[in-house]
Amino acid sequence: MTTTLSTLQDRLKISLGDTRQVYLDKYTDAINNASRRIYPDLHKLLENKELITGNILPPFRWSSTSALNFYAGTTATLAKTTTAGLYRGFVYSAKVTVSAANGYLGISSSAYPRLLDLMGKTVSVKVWAYPEVANDATIVIYTLKADGTAQTLTSTTTCPLAKWTLLELEDQVLNDDLIQVDIRLKVATINKYAYFMPPRLTGHNIYDYIVPKDFDNGFVAQAYVQTSGYSDDACDDLEPTDNWEPVFNVKRETRQIGGSLYKHIRLPYLYSSSRQIKLTGYCPLESLSDDSDTISLEDPYLDLLIARAKYELYIMVEGIAASEDTRRYESKSVRAYREYMELLSSLKMTGSSITMNIPQW
Repeated sequence: MTTTLSTLQDRLKISLGDTRQVYLDKYTDAINNASRRIYPDLHKLLENKELITGNILPPFRWSSTSALNFYAGTTATLAKTTTAGLYRGFVYSAKVTVSAANGYLGISSSAYPRLLDLMGKTVSVKVWAYPEVANDATIVIYTLKADGTAQTLTSTTTCPLAKWTLLELEDQVLNDDLIQVDIRLKVATINKYAYFMPPRLTGHNIYDYIVPKDFDNGFVAQAYVQTSGYSDDACDDLEPTDNWEPVFNVKRETRQIGGSLYKHIRLPYLYSSSRQIKLTGYCPLESLSDDSDTISLEDPYLDLLIARAKYELYIMVEGIAASEDTRRYESKSVRAYREYMELLSSLKMTGSSITMNIPQW
C-alpha cells in the first residue's frame, strides 16, 4: 500500500495544530528529511526476480526513462515501457524504435568488459521480443578478433507481429583472441519498433551478478533460486509459486565497471542455468515532490513518519525564527523528538529475515 504526499501533508498539519499553515512550504522538505533519516527503522520492502542463473548479462538498469546502464541504442531510441501487455512478467521492457534499417539495442564489451570472457566459448542467447512488424526482431552476436576477423551470428526465430516470442540463438561457438564482443537486439525496418525484455546469455560459469537497481541504495537480506518450472527454461515461468530454495553463504561485493561502482552478489556454488534468482530486502522510502507522488507506507507506520517529520520541521524553523521565538521552537522540537522516540520503540520495522552469512557492502 502507498500514501500520497498530499495526505502526509494533511496529517502533518493536524499533528502540528497549524491552522495558519505558516510553514506549509516546508512540509515537503520535512517529510523527505524524515523518510531519509528514519531509514532503516522505516523502509520500503523489496522483492525482485530479475536475475537469471548462468546469465552473464546485467539486468535492465534504467538510469532514466530513455537510457540504460551498459546497454545503448545504435540508430535507435529507447523507452522504458510500463504499459500492461507491453512487458512480460514483472520486469519492464525496452521499446526500441529505429531511425535506420537494422538499428539495435546493444551491449558491448567496451561498456561491459566481462563479455570478453566468452572468447572460445559455446554460448546461447535468448530474449523475449514483441515486434511491430512480423519477423522484424532478431538477435545478433558480433565479435572482432585482433587481426580484424569479424564474426556475425544471427537468430532465425519466426516472430509474429504484436505477440511475445522467445528469440533464440543457441549453441554458437565464438572465436578466440577477441577484442570485441557485442550482443545486439535488432529491428530490421526503418522507423519501426520492437519491445524487448532483458536478454540472457548462458554458456559460461557464473557465480556473481550485478544486483538490480532497486538495491543500489538498499540491502539484500535473502536470496532464493528457482528449483523447477513448467517452461523449457524455468526462468520463463511468469509466476513461480513455491518452487524456491534459499541460498546460504552468499557474499556481497562492490566492483568497478567502466569507472563506476556496482554492487554484486556472489553465489557460493554453480546452479543450473536459466532459473530465476529472487532477492528480498529493503531500501529507503521514496523522495516526494508532487502532491500525487506516493510513499510505500501505510498506518500504523505513518504515525512514526509524521512524528519524525514534525521534529524535522521544528529543527528547520529554529534556524529562521526571530530571536524571541527561538526558545519556543527549541522547546517544541524537544517535545516532538520525545514523541518520536516513544513511537519508535513500538512502530519501527524489523528487517527482512536474514539467513545469509554476508558482510556489509
